[in-house]
Amino acid sequence: MTQSRKSLEKYQDILIKLSKDIWEYAEIRFETKKSADAMQDILEKEGFDVERDVADLKHAFVARYGQGKVKVGLLAEYDALEGMSQKALAYEPIKDLDRMHGHGCGHNLLGVGSLGAALALKDYIDQHPGEMQVILYGTPAEESGYGKAFMAREGLFKDLD
Repeated sequence: MTQSRKSLEKYQDILIKLSKDIWEYAEIRFETKKSADAMQDILEKEGFDVERDVADLKHAFVARYGQGKVKVGLLAEYDALEGMSQKALAYEPIKDLDRMHGHGCGHNLLGVGSLGAALALKDYIDQHPGEMQVILYGTPAEESGYGKAFMAREGLFKDLD
């Protein structure tokens, strides 16, 4: 079994719970406080240096691990779509009156997948100190609001390899 697979299996329960939590939060645009906080809390617990509310954006973050010259960046999206009813295991649209927003594009999976990749790279860095740095960018408002554009304008991605 590869080292990256072992790392992902090690974090499997955390990642599954996080994905389910973000699914339930179904927060839109710049209103992603619970989703961003949940991701940031995990990253801090795992030893990442987390900078919150970057680029004058609430719920955007940059999480860094490692000291190497090579810098690898990953994007983590976690916003939902407004007015997208989400009923799990429904094969045709079913209006969910308890929920006004939903994850039609799977950001509850995409963002968590990126976080999982960052954790796997963290384990690699721990075994190969000084080789690289992993940077996870928490990007709110991907669906509408252009959060990544504001982050790029502030130069957050400029030092990546």
